[in-house]
Amino acid sequence: GIDWDSLDGIILHNHGVFTFDNDAKASYDKMIEAVTEAKAYLEIYSDIPVDTETPRQAHDLEALQKLLSAAKGYEVTLRVNDSHLSHYFSTQEDESLYTKGVLTPEHIIRTKRLPAVFDRDYAKAMEDYMEAYRAYFERHADGEIMLNPAPNWAVLKNYGIVAIGKDDKEARIIEDIAMHTMNAIFL
Repeated sequence: GIDWDSLDGIILHNHGVFTFDNDAKASYDKMIEAVTEAKAYLEIYSDIPVDTETPRQAHDLEALQKLLSAAKGYEVTLRVNDSHLSHYFSTQEDESLYTKGVLTPEHIIRTKRLPAVFDRDYAKAMEDYMEAYRAYFERHADGEIMLNPAPNWAVLKNYGIVAIGKDDKEARIIEDIAMHTMNAIFL
């Protein structure tokens, strides 16, 4: 069993940091200490600037969901991720980072080869993405049947990323793969 009295806190993967004590102020102080230690670690071992924060661009998620649903042919579920990593990824001027592809061939089944990039003109970005997907498929097809050319995840410029699924379960899986991909690019 776990000796909970010997622990100051726990870190739950993809859920955050939790600190605890019998006193609220002591628990709060432990949180500040844990975050300070994590920030110091990231400043040494991460290429992602911890203190750099560009303003977040507003995105019309309702309009985007309607556009993606129409392209997919069914109502999609969006999982928006505006974590520090996702936001940093979305602010990159060097958009070749978005075209590095997936970590493993198996990921292509869930995420497709590349994310879409949505800035201001969602319809144009969608059209361009789908046209590029079709062209890529036609160049490499050898009897396969093309999947729906709409994206499965996208970069929301200067905001974060969005995973697109038929339901929340599928969107979570796509989001997880996208986060691993971004981690591999930067860390």
